Amino acid sequence: MGRALIRAGPRVGHTDTHGRDDSVKRDFSPVLPGEGAQPEVVGTGGPRFDQDALEAAVDERTLLVCVPHASFSSGAVLDLPRLVAHAHSVGALVAVDAFQSVGVMPLDVTALGVDFLLGGAHKWMCGAATAFLYVRPDLLPGLEPAATGWQAGDRALTFQPSTGFADGAQRFAGGTPYPLTSLISQVGLDLLAGVGTEAIRAHSLHCTQRIIDRAQAAGIPIVSPVGPERGGVVCLDVPDGEAIKYRLAARNMVCSWRGWLRVGPHVYNTLDEIDQFMDALEQEWQGTRR
Repeated sequence: MGRALIRAGPRVGHTDTHGRDDSVKRDFSPVLPGEGAQPEVVGTGGPRFDQDALEAAVDERTLLVCVPHASFSSGAVLDLPRLVAHAHSVGALVAVDAFQSVGVMPLDVTALGVDFLLGGAHKWMCGAATAFLYVRPDLLPGLEPAATGWQAGDRALTFQPSTGFADGAQRFAGGTPYPLTSLISQVGLDLLAGVGTEAIRAHSLHCTQRIIDRAQAAGIPIVSPVGPERGGVVCLDVPDGEAIKYRLAARNMVCSWRGWLRVGPHVYNTLDEIDQFMDALEQEWQGTRR
């Protein structure tokens, strides 16, 4: 989900920071026309968030602001408390895509005051194919989903026709739960809970700082923020980066390519492993410059 606005009269928009410019239009397409809503893109022109531009587009017509917490392409992090305060001041709700941050960054939905938050286990939560949705509890009685699944009814498990929606967030359930992936993901959750969110964040910042320091020393351009506002990844502007990704994988060193080379150490990585990765990357980097 990119940054989006759903405005009254209403309009929905999103930014290009998250890389899928048509995602909100596509995801909301079954709903928006009937509700008179209009998607709107808030462009950034680059991998960083332009929070000023986003907030300038949020006004009294805005019903819903849809944003990623962290950018998949740079690791830049949105200032959620600031955005939520602004959106709420004009009567808008905020939906946060936290797939790129939950599990590697502290994320207190109550303290933040976000209205909706989506996340999943397969990125930073050491799990597999399990997603979740948080809905602010006081909003639930007044919300009815426009598109949902068979388990959203108040009599779903009786296999009788439902007369209304289920209580709580269950009314937003889509599809059929798959218990196996939830059980697999529980192992990762237990691991992370045993370490603690603050310790995970501190270790992540330590590891990503090592990547930044090594990249700066080698002259490798850094796309990500170098300050503490970064998320869990560091993205590097490396020539032939996608090919280099595969060559690094052949050395048993895994990163990803998202327009830039994306390196995402987690709680199970060590600084020695970071140095081994950067040694290999520097060799590849020097090879592209000959």
